[in-house]
Amino acid sequence: MRALDRIPEAIDFHTTAARILRDLDQPWNLAQTLAHLAAAHADNDQPEPAHQHRAEALTLLDDFTDPRAAALRQRLQELTAG
Repeated sequence: MRALDRIPEAIDFHTTAARILRDLDQPWNLAQTLAHLAAAHADNDQPEPAHQHRAEALTLLDDFTDPRAAALRQRLQELTAG
């Protein structure tokens, strides 16, 4: 939806996905979804929810040490710091 510039729909989609992933206890998938949700909020000029979702994703990523998690962590940290 973000690629189609349908940002409100992207936010709704990722919000629903995050709720489901929390219920299923899927921290890796939840971290990825929160990163996408943060990006959608940033695209929608909503910096505070974007920051909150990035922060939650970073907390979830603490339990993962693989290269994909490290890359996502680095990207989120750069966005949070910038």
